[in-house]
Amino acid sequence: MKKITLAIVALGLIVGLNSCKESTKEQVNDITDDMSYDDDGGDDDGGHSHDDGDHDHGDTLMIGKEVIVAMGSKSGSDVTGKIILTQGEKEVNMVVSLTGLTAGEHAIHIHENGDCSSDDGKSAGGHWNPTTEDHGKWGRSRSPHGRYR
Repeated sequence: MKKITLAIVALGLIVGLNSCKESTKEQVNDITDDMSYDDDGGDDDGGHSHDDGDHDHGDTLMIGKEVIVAMGSKSGSDVTGKIILTQGEKEVNMVVSLTGLTAGEHAIHIHENGDCSSDDGKSAGGHWNPTTEDHGKWGRSRSPHGRYR
């Protein structure tokens, strides 16, 4: 399940960024030149022998795998950078490195669709919220969409 979630999040980010970015190919190449993917393409046994045919390695083979997504700008923004998603034992860790932000706190959310073709942004769908929990700034009345009431 964790592998599927990581793949869906990564695919959504990649598709969304490819359809939403207004940055030039050179800007994205500058960002991705410093990135690496640590899969050598070979079979990874996760450090386990395969002597026991009944042993299911499950998600252990994915622990430590990374997906790196280049972030381009949209709507006149100068914000660019990268997001690194790493599969942990029971979670997916996300490290975000962005430049061009104003000083202060910022939030990140993921939309349900990787489509930013509409001018109003509605083509991206709602915020991805598989647990339907309220989210937004702590201590304030908040809605499931992170908007303040």
